[in-house]
This record gives sequence, structure tokens and C-alpha cells, in this order.
Amino acid sequence: MEDLSDKLRKTLDVAYKRRKKIEQLEKTILELKAEKARDTAENQTPRQPAPAEAAAGDNDVPDKASGEKTKVNYKLVALFAVIFLPALLVFFYTAFFYDSMYISSATFTIKSNSAEKGSDGASPMSFLGGLGNSDISTATAYIQSLDMFFALDSKLNLQDHFSSHDIMSSLSKRPTQSDIQDYWKSMVEVDVDTESALMQLEVKAYSPEFAQKLTQGILDELDLFINKMNEKMTQDSIKLASVEVEKAKRDIEEISEKMRQFRDQNTFIDPASEASNLLSIIKNLENLITQAKAELAQKRAYLREDSVDIVSLKTKIASLEQEVTSLRSRIALNAGEAQGNGQKALGNVLTRTLSEFEQLNIEYQFAQKILEAALNNLDATRQLSLSKSKYLVTIDNPKIPDESLWPRPFVATMVTFVVTLFLLSAVSLLISAIKEHMGI
Repeated sequence: MEDLSDKLRKTLDVAYKRRKKIEQLEKTILELKAEKARDTAENQTPRQPAPAEAAAGDNDVPDKASGEKTKVNYKLVALFAVIFLPALLVFFYTAFFYDSMYISSATFTIKSNSAEKGSDGASPMSFLGGLGNSDISTATAYIQSLDMFFALDSKLNLQDHFSSHDIMSSLSKRPTQSDIQDYWKSMVEVDVDTESALMQLEVKAYSPEFAQKLTQGILDELDLFINKMNEKMTQDSIKLASVEVEKAKRDIEEISEKMRQFRDQNTFIDPASEASNLLSIIKNLENLITQAKAELAQKRAYLREDSVDIVSLKTKIASLEQEVTSLRSRIALNAGEAQGNGQKALGNVLTRTLSEFEQLNIEYQFAQKILEAALNNLDATRQLSLSKSKYLVTIDNPKIPDESLWPRPFVATMVTFVVTLFLLSAVSLLISAIKEHMGI
């Protein structure tokens, strides 16, 4: 309640003070009106002044009127000076002191070998605009970059050309990188049509020949930059694919070395072929055994068991069966297991070596497929890199300008005049707002 009472009392005090101020202003206005009415009545009914008073009056009235006129004239002069003086200064400077500059322009675009086929089966060229705005931004940024400026400065001596003219338009004698960046952007403008991907380049210089030479130099440097990008992209892609090829080759070499060591240790060139040959031999021996047994059964019909033919056939059959058993042991026995005839165990048994060799052979075939795929990928990468390579196409070559298009005195004057009016209006509104806020 006390806070509310204090606020109410303060509000009443403020209202009372404002009321007093209003009454004082009303009183002042009434006095001014009364004084003006008296002056009007005196002017309408002039009296005969005394000679001294007349002389004094004649000197005093013109001084007062001239003072008011002088005060009004000063305001008008100041107003006109604030509005028109900047525009006039800009006009005179751009018309008579600013060194003329010439603008050389060129129209170009960036194309790429497109791997996509059109509806008619043809391979159209794809514009940069269809590839992405990042390429347009990259080209624009490089044109207005310090790298471009320094590359051209080493060939055309840009700093001497742009720093030897009038004070306002020239580059400073000892510029910083920031000064060069800002100045270079003001001298080189790039306008991009995103729909057609056409880029309009405009370059300012103090002589027509230098403007044309500078524009052509920018196009040459941009073309070199694009070629370097293509080369780097191709090299990076091919390098990655080549790494895969080299890895696949090393894998094949390692597996080939394992197979060579296997053959050296097991005295087999190909265990699978060795097993196939042994099986073929066993089959032939079994056929011979069958024939011998048939012949033995036939001769037992009319010969005794102790006859020479019967004994010979039995011996032959036993020898063949022993050979079959020996051959089968070479296929079926494990290393270290003795054979039935008491000879030493075989050190290299086909059942074990065949499994190991098949495993190595599978790894070798798999490595060959990987190498083949890596080689195909390397070839496809080369083709894709070529299909994605970009190059510069100049549509309108830079020409030597035949007239100076910069500066434009009338345009600069009108822009300065409009900007001055805008600033003056903004300042006036700001001052009025401050006065109203302060109650002045």
C-alpha cells in the first residue's frame, strides 16, 4: 500500500508540474498574442514620433527585420548545404578529378563430360549449373581471391597499375592483404545466371588494353585452376584404386609362395591329379585281378592246384592285390601309419595333402577374383574420372573497350543525393523522437 501511495503521489506531482508548465505556456502565448495585436495596431495608426525618436526608430526596425531574415537565411543555407553539397562534391570529383576506368567483360561457363545418356541415346554435355552450386561458388571465389590477384600480379604487375592514379580510386602504396582483397573485389565482378550456368565477368582498369589483358589473364588462370582440380581428382581416385590392385597382387604372390613351398615339401605338383592318377591305376589293377581270378577259376576245372599255371595265377593275383593295397594306402593312410607289408609309413599322404592343397587353391582363386575386380575398378575409375572432368568454355571473349564506363558522374550524384536525403530524414526522425521522449 505504501508503494502504491508513493507511486500515486509521484504521478500527481508530475501531473501538477505539467499542468503548471501548460499554464505558463498558455500565459506566454497570450502575452505574445497581445504584443502582436499591439504591434499591429501601432502599424495601422502611426504616430508622429519626435525627431530623435524617429531617427532612433528608423535605425532600430530595419536592424530587427534584417536580423530575423539573416537568421532564416542561415537556416536555409545550412539545409541546402547539407542536402546538396555532398552530391555536388561527388559530381565535380567524378567529372573532373576521378581517373577514367575502362571495363572489359567476358562471358563463360564450365562444362563437364556427362556420362548420362539423353533420351535419344546421345551423350550431351552437362552444364556446371546442373552439377551443383558448389562449383559456381568455387569458380567465383577463386576469381576474387588473393591467389588470383598475386598470380596475375607476378605477370601483369597489378599493384603498380592500380596504385598510380587519383587518391580516391587507387590502391594504397603499401596495402595490406585485407586492403588488396577489398580493392580486388571492387575491380572484379562476377554475375552468375544459375539457370543457364553462364558467368559474366567484368574487370575495371585504367587503360583499355590493360583491362582486356587482365580479363584474359583471369580466364587463363581459372582454366589452369580447373585443370589442376581435374588432375588432382583423377590422381586421388586412381591412387585409391591402385592401392587395391597392389594389395590384391601381394595376396596372390603370398598364396603362390605358399603353394610353391607346399609342392617342395610334399613332392606333389598337384595332389588332386596325383590322386586321380592313382585311382585310375587302382581301377586298372582291379580289372586285371578280376580277369586273373576268372582265368584261375576256369583252369581249376581241369588243372590241379599244384600245377604251374594255377600257382602262377595265384601269385599274379596276390601281387596285383598287394599293389592295389599299397596304392590305396597312399591315398587313405595318415602320416606315420605303417603299411600292411611292413615298409615305412608314407611321409606325404594324399588325404592330408589334398585337403591342404585344395584350401590353398581356393585362396588362390579367390585372390585372383579380387585382383580381377580391382583391375576392373581401376579401369572404371579412370573412365569415370574422365567423364567427370570439367573444362572452361569462353562464349564471349574479352575485347578492348572503346569508351570509359566508369565513373558515371550523374549516377554517382543521384545516388549520393538519395543517400543524403535518407540519412537526413533518419537523423531528423531520431531527434524528434528524443525530444518527444524527453518532453522538450
